[in-house]
Amino acid sequence: MKWFSSYLSNRKQKVSLNGCVSDFKEITAGVPQGSILGPLLFIIFINDMFMHDRSVHNKSSLYADDSSFYTAGNTVAEIEMNLNQDLKKVTNWCTKNRMFINKAKTKSMLLCTRQKRMNLDSTLKIKIDNDYLENSKSEKVLGVTIDESLCWTEQVDKTCKKIIFNLHTLKEIKKNLPVKERLLFYNCYILPHLNYCCSVWGNCPANQQNRITKLQKRAARLILDADLSIPSSDLFKKLKWLPFPKYVEYQQSVTVYKSLNELNPHYMNKLFSYTQENHSYGTRNATSSLLALPKCNKSIGQKCISYSGPKVWNGLTEAIRCAPSLPSFKSRYLKAMYCTTL
Repeated sequence: MKWFSSYLSNRKQKVSLNGCVSDFKEITAGVPQGSILGPLLFIIFINDMFMHDRSVHNKSSLYADDSSFYTAGNTVAEIEMNLNQDLKKVTNWCTKNRMFINKAKTKSMLLCTRQKRMNLDSTLKIKIDNDYLENSKSEKVLGVTIDESLCWTEQVDKTCKKIIFNLHTLKEIKKNLPVKERLLFYNCYILPHLNYCCSVWGNCPANQQNRITKLQKRAARLILDADLSIPSSDLFKKLKWLPFPKYVEYQQSVTVYKSLNELNPHYMNKLFSYTQENHSYGTRNATSSLLALPKCNKSIGQKCISYSGPKVWNGLTEAIRCAPSLPSFKSRYLKAMYCTTL
């Protein structure tokens, strides 16, 4: 504490405006701008924003300065009441801690099925002080664009755009690269776009998945200099690739395995539970057990990792589910997929 106190104390700053410079004044709050410790100190400072009131903390998400909270309800009025109550508590915390909420960047979004939305005659009325927040149809959260119906169309559009750009680059430079380096280019500049959070947004409709699979096929032909007469399945087998829908299932299975074996953050472990008959087994031995499928809405709920993850997991063989380590699990899974899918 003394070390931090020494780091933050006795600092001064001055302001330059239109050629005029003020006198130095002592800084009584905040951290030095651009400092290495700045982000860490900010995380420590803001970490109790949702912890001071458990009713907010139970439905909140905090990552650095990107914070959000959410609720569920049977009516729009119920959702509005819950969110406005929570927002008032957060606003009070910010006032006490000298934090400023940027109202222009703070938005609300109502998630529901398209059918339900057609029967709604109002939007969310969430406000800070006396100003209503803008209702958004889609928002980018930690690199993933979430839309109000969880169709993931915008996320797929942006992913495809990035892949197409890099495929064009690969096409221009592949004549100077052997196959090994072309594959390295794919793994460095294209695969990360497919991989990032695909266990969540990869549950998009089949037509959206097919858009990405087609780009995979184009990449395979560029890397192997293959013409259209060669089946894409042969190219995928040679490159040891999985078509995007199968790749999503693979990533979901990895997420489940890591959660069951406490390799993920603790809140991920709560997403999955064993079936009643196997629930008494020990955690370490229960990786070979089947998981319970939660009851959920068919159009939205079954797209969630809490449902699709157990569904994919239960389709694996006992030998894969009881793998002793994560590398072993991945190896067994991919070996089985290459034998059955390709």
